[in-house]
Amino acid sequence: MDLRRTRLRLLIVASLAAVWIVAAAGRLAYLQLFCYSDYLARALRQQRHIVQISPKRAPIYDRNLLPLAMSIEVDSCFAVPAEIADHELAARLLAGALEVSQSAIEEKLASSSSFVWIERKLPPQKARRVAALNLKGVYFQKAIKSGRSPGAFCCWGTRGTACSKAARTYTTRAPAWF
Repeated sequence: MDLRRTRLRLLIVASLAAVWIVAAAGRLAYLQLFCYSDYLARALRQQRHIVQISPKRAPIYDRNLLPLAMSIEVDSCFAVPAEIADHELAARLLAGALEVSQSAIEEKLASSSSFVWIERKLPPQKARRVAALNLKGVYFQKAIKSGRSPGAFCCWGTRGTACSKAARTYTTRAPAWF
């Protein structure tokens, strides 16, 4: 009697192990035979995707050691569409904060990508507005932006006359970095 129970238990464990192995092998066969082209296309798309990066550059100073141009860290906004429940609402809120068209953001959020860039190298004001929305699935990545200092003006002229006049004209209404 005891020998029969042992054999029965061994048979049950062996059959469960066999079912598990067949299920795992079936899943592997399904992935290799039927889903191969999808995974191959995804892998090729990910490998061939080029991301432009901006290197951090050394600051440039004038002869008085005032900065003329430098690199600063700014935020780039991206989204993970799978984490956003209502794409239309998120697009409407982001469009208002970033001052871009809602349809362009909706199109980006409707893509099947794992993440999409909403806008890169945002000015600080826009980054603060987007961060204040506190949307799930919308994140920030630091980026480097090169630009000139507000009020910095470079020119070369003969005897400094044209140069000084141009410098006075443009430094009073020099645009900000962004």
